Amino acid sequence: MHQTSQYQILDTAAKEGIYPLIAQHIPKERNSDREQAVFNFGLHYSMYSLHNIKKMFKNVHALLKQKFAVPVTEESYHRNYLKYQEETLFRKYAYDQGVNLHAYIALEIEMREKLKVRGHKERMIPSDVREWFIEAIDKLPQEKLRVIELPKQFNLLEFMRTFEHLVRAGVTITAPDQVLTALEIK
Repeated sequence: MHQTSQYQILDTAAKEGIYPLIAQHIPKERNSDREQAVFNFGLHYSMYSLHNIKKMFKNVHALLKQKFAVPVTEESYHRNYLKYQEETLFRKYAYDQGVNLHAYIALEIEMREKLKVRGHKERMIPSDVREWFIEAIDKLPQEKLRVIELPKQFNLLEFMRTFEHLVRAGVTITAPDQVLTALEIK
């Protein structure tokens, strides 16, 4: 069986627009719980092929967008947990530049992965990486987007597991309420 790395899973989640939703049900003050939720999400999907993950993430994003899409605000860029102090400034810069939110989040994950590969442990980002990151933000596509704003207690992983279960049972999912109703019944 082909295993997919956590980085590939989280990168795909970012590109498909669901990464910011992974830990949105956990309060921002509980940063380590948010990091753990992201880790658990990556772990859960590591046994799937990248092709199947992309397909599922795309389908789940489309369903959630049908029901929960709202215009992008600056707050949208700050949903992801903070790993480095400078990320707050980078997010504000990305918002001010009007860059695509999903492309920005994918870039932030790429930057974190670069630092992890280097063995970087500090809370500050080295200047060469900061420089690269700002230049990379400037190259991102610009776009006026709508983002998905989920209810506070909404757990993405539970929603996706229910979605998977229904699809495996032969149910054709065309509306988010089909999954939400099945979630309530559980």
